[in-house]
Amino acid sequence: MRPHYFNDESQAREICNEQFKGSPMVFIEADICRDDLLTEIEAELSV
Repeated sequence: MRPHYFNDESQAREICNEQFKGSPMVFIEADICRDDLLTEIEAELSV
């Protein structure tokens, strides 16, 4: 997946829903500790 630069949460949500169809997701708005990031995505996978 190529890097994306988001202007708002709805863009991040749209791309995640497109790339990970059918996967359960939780979106949380919180402070980010790195000034150079506008959006941070963390993922966990159970097999």
